[in-house]
Amino acid sequence: MVVNILLFITLIFLLLLFVFLIAFAFLNKRVRNYVVRTWTSVFSKSKQNLDKKNFFDNLTSTLLRLSVDKIGAIIAIEKRDSLDPYINIGYRVSSDFSPELLVTIFYNKSSPLHDGAVIVRDYKIISVSSYFPMTRQLIDVSYGSRHRSALGLSEKSDAVVFIVSETTGKISVALKGVIKTLSSNSDRLQDEIIHYLSSK
Repeated sequence: MVVNILLFITLIFLLLLFVFLIAFAFLNKRVRNYVVRTWTSVFSKSKQNLDKKNFFDNLTSTLLRLSVDKIGAIIAIEKRDSLDPYINIGYRVSSDFSPELLVTIFYNKSSPLHDGAVIVRDYKIISVSSYFPMTRQLIDVSYGSRHRSALGLSEKSDAVVFIVSETTGKISVALKGVIKTLSSNSDRLQDEIIHYLSSK
């Protein structure tokens, strides 16, 4: 009997507390707005982190697959500098960054999209078959036209450009007028991708 009474009193207290908090939140606009902003911010950051992780995973697997099969490719990641002039040269699209789509684009050598570059903005593919200005640097003879155009874009913007050689299958990155060969090991490659895309 006593236990039931205590349980009843506890439930009444919790119910009153809940009603009070709800009433207070709705009556106090500032509190309500703060709660909404806080939860919106938390949700937005969580989604952004998930999008970023998925993008890193997909980019890594795409580059490795293209490398193994020696399929030439250029993938330019837009950062602060707008790549609109080059987007307008190619074909505008709006698609999630999908390894399946990229394989379709680059594997079909008879397609006009094969030789151009893919441009990525905010983890989405926004242009295919885009072309960049060639660098005037004297570079290693083992580098082809893809490397020269990737390097050219990196000289004119802060974009990070990933290249897969059709001849050797090697994966490279062009950034700030410098080109570097990347690892063919999955974990190390992803670490390098994260490093270069996070650099300022």
